[in-house]
Amino acid sequence: MNALFLVDFWKEKATFKEDSNRNSNGFSILFGYNKLVMNILFFLIPKSQVAYAEADSSIRQVVEKLSYHHYTAIPLLSKDGKYVRTISEGDIFWFIKNERNWNYKNAEEAPISLVSCRRTMESIRFDADRNDLLNLAINQNFVPVLDENGIFMGIITRKSIILYFAENNKNIEKKG
Repeated sequence: MNALFLVDFWKEKATFKEDSNRNSNGFSILFGYNKLVMNILFFLIPKSQVAYAEADSSIRQVVEKLSYHHYTAIPLLSKDGKYVRTISEGDIFWFIKNERNWNYKNAEEAPISLVSCRRTMESIRFDADRNDLLNLAINQNFVPVLDENGIFMGIITRKSIILYFAENNKNIEKKG
């Protein structure tokens, strides 16, 4: 019974349109055949609730943001809101370790662009297939979500996906 529920959930795909009755993400979810259709935006944490840094930030600014929010990684965005990449504390650690005569004062002036990523975190479009989301979430703590123009919309965390299925598994067991 649990497997049947998962297959039914993941097999549907929502359609979106832009209009005046937008939800907080800027899109309206359309319903068909009197059945709620779900997609990956169900899990989205919108940009307004996500800690991120601008791609031209200094290393110190990014370190301070990571430290303040107790995160291990945050998205870097361009001035026009496009997703550039995700930077992790590990990336910064390895950069500092490999630099000679590095100190916190240097970090105030050095741009984060000097730090290379040891691991690429892939992003997906808002209309991507749910299986693509699951494949990325297996190896990433969060998945950046972009609109059709590459503009950062927010993130989907692995935790939110797991909690959703854990909760729905409890509901199925109660009914069964």
